[in-house]
Amino acid sequence: MFGKGATLGATGTQYAALFRNTSAGNTFGGLTYVPHNVVDTGTSGTSPTVLQSSSTIILTNASGYVTLPDCAADTDIGTQFVIMNGATGDNSGAVRVQGSNKFYDTDNTSGVTANQSIDKMQAKSVICFGINKWMIIG
Repeated sequence: MFGKGATLGATGTQYAALFRNTSAGNTFGGLTYVPHNVVDTGTSGTSPTVLQSSSTIILTNASGYVTLPDCAADTDIGTQFVIMNGATGDNSGAVRVQGSNKFYDTDNTSGVTANQSIDKMQAKSVICFGINKWMIIG
């Protein structure tokens, strides 16, 4: 948690270095967040791990796909990915689950294992919100 008095486990000198403006073009100062991005150009699929949570995965081939990691433990809850279809065609099998995992959304409140499609130039976010449960947004 960031906030007044937060030290992020740093000592006083390190704390000051983390939050001072060191770039002339940075008018806000502080930390810069750079997300992890994966560009998948093929058809053999991408399988991120829970340690790659918060990644953006861009599929540039309409037959490419992402197999989500097994969301099998309480410690996996909160794992999330943004998956974008950057191809010029719709992708009917863009996002897949494994094991006992299921997708949930407003139409599927009991969970489904069917692959999720992503229309061309669109994206979906997925968030592990419980053991074996992936919420689909978008």
